Amino acid sequence: MKLIYRGNAYDYNQTASAGVQAPFKAANGYRSPYVLTYRGTTYMVDPSVQAAQAAIPTSYNLTYRGVTYQVNRNTEGVTTTTVQTAPQVQADRVPPTLSRNYITKVHTAKVHKANLLQNVQRRLKVARERGDQELVRMLEAELNQLAA
Repeated sequence: MKLIYRGNAYDYNQTASAGVQAPFKAANGYRSPYVLTYRGTTYMVDPSVQAAQAAIPTSYNLTYRGVTYQVNRNTEGVTTTTVQTAPQVQADRVPPTLSRNYITKVHTAKVHKANLLQNVQRRLKVARERGDQELVRMLEAELNQLAA
């Protein structure tokens, strides 16, 4: 079969290439250990030791843009996904029927303060779940400042 690749012509014979063995043979048996350095860390590699099989977890907890997903895999490899969404808090919105004059500095400050309180409360909840008492103390002080 005649082949042309980037201007070069080749005669390809399938029967001749069928009996060709690999140009190298895998070395079986003992090989000496060696040292590798990768990004400043030195690793000792012993090729004669069989690599351990890593356990594949059957459950993952993933979070993407605030939405938590739990992915489970059974023994057959079939996966199921469960979505846990956080409750949405409605912000103080301006009704669309009102004129632009309704939006004043007072209203903007009120919405801003509500958003700050919501953020601090969310951070306080996460800090309590982690058990970080110092952060809980600081966030409670910040919450008291905002509430005043």
